[in-house]
Amino acid sequence: MTTVRPIVHTDHPDRYELLLSALGGVSVVRELGWNVLEFASGRVALQAPTDDIAPGTVVLTLEMEDLDAWAEQRGVAEEDMPGGRAVPLGTGDGVVVRATLPTSANSAAGGRTSLLPIWMTADVARAAALLESAGLEVTARTGNGRWVELRSDDGGVAVHETPEEADGGMLLSFLHAGDVEALVPLLEEIGADPRVVDGPNGRTVRVANPDGGERLWIHERRPAE
Repeated sequence: MTTVRPIVHTDHPDRYELLLSALGGVSVVRELGWNVLEFASGRVALQAPTDDIAPGTVVLTLEMEDLDAWAEQRGVAEEDMPGGRAVPLGTGDGVVVRATLPTSANSAAGGRTSLLPIWMTADVARAAALLESAGLEVTARTGNGRWVELRSDDGGVAVHETPEEADGGMLLSFLHAGDVEALVPLLEEIGADPRVVDGPNGRTVRVANPDGGERLWIHERRPAE
């Protein structure tokens, strides 16, 4: 089983938790400097920045039950990380992706919101292939392959094409099963400054990033999904 669990390195964990809780996230692990929230599908971990990782950086992490086999298959040594042992995955575009053991906690997190972090890269095919090798399955391709969505047992990832001269990156985003406009009043109440946008891949609500920078996206799940 593979669970999508991006790590957000933030200077504002309280603001982030307020936003994630409004979207249905439930804290399942809370330790010094480490907070994991579970959603209907997927998880998010909040952690302080480090000397090597700037505030606002999102590190895509895949929780895998067969981590040892994965590490052996890829010929990569495991590393000791604050959240446990992890295997770094080479991406070729500067984006940090890791595989790690599952979080040892479960909750009955409900709601309609799932994880769908967006991997921004000039090489969509390569990024999608890496995710497929980790057990995710492609569920949608649009824009002549410039946008690819993949799902795991628990959470999903979207890969979006950027210009070759642009740096790769990871953006925290979500998939909501329902009318995204219904989220607006609560998001306004917590000061998230929500904006509904009609885009080529459907409607989204885009909210203020607690660390500043690019807004976070909440996608409306299309009826066929």
